[in-house]
Amino acid sequence: MYSKVLQPTVMRIARNITALGELKEQGYTVGGLRWKSPREFRSFTYNQSGFELDKKGGQTVLSMSKLADLPIELHRPLPDDAIVKEVTLTKEKTGEWFAIFGIEMGTESPAKPSLRGY
Repeated sequence: MYSKVLQPTVMRIARNITALGELKEQGYTVGGLRWKSPREFRSFTYNQSGFELDKKGGQTVLSMSKLADLPIELHRPLPDDAIVKEVTLTKEKTGEWFAIFGIEMGTESPAKPSLRGY
């Protein structure tokens, strides 16, 4: 497994332990974290590096370091000025895998809509 994938997994476990400790201090009854075998993990994230989105032979391909080149179908095109910062692969209960892209764009965020009339 690529090292950039394992680091967020360890950070996720540390955050969960911290959150359980804080709940326990507030008087809640909490249990411990349960062991999850590697087969039970349904998502993993490549952040910063280890992946590349490319076109090969007219097909969009997601190249994952230490894994493979995965042909994917984009549900919507990525903006031209977007920089892909991270990719999360998730396995749904149906057995299908999905790639979720975290992007950075050079434009500012759109203004928040007003809540008048609610």
